[in-house]
Amino acid sequence: MSILEDLYYGNVSPCDRDVRRGSKVDKLQNLVCQYEEELNPTLTQKQKDTFEKFKDAYSELYCCLERDMFAQGFIIATKIMIEVQNYRGEEI
Repeated sequence: MSILEDLYYGNVSPCDRDVRRGSKVDKLQNLVCQYEEELNPTLTQKQKDTFEKFKDAYSELYCCLERDMFAQGFIIATKIMIEVQNYRGEEI
């Protein structure tokens, strides 16, 4: 099966990835969770509701930015492939 078929059938998801234990991302995720656990007991119910809305909006924003970065990377890679395909040995 080709990569395009895998992508079409959902066998490849560009946004799925494993986080290695002890990596920078893992440590930052743990910090975020720790700070949230420390912050939550200090908030009123209204503040908790607002904070949840903030997290939801931030998560949606992050997903949009990640999707755009993926698209931009794909566009750049495609331009590189086209340039390589058209290269005839002369100077670039």
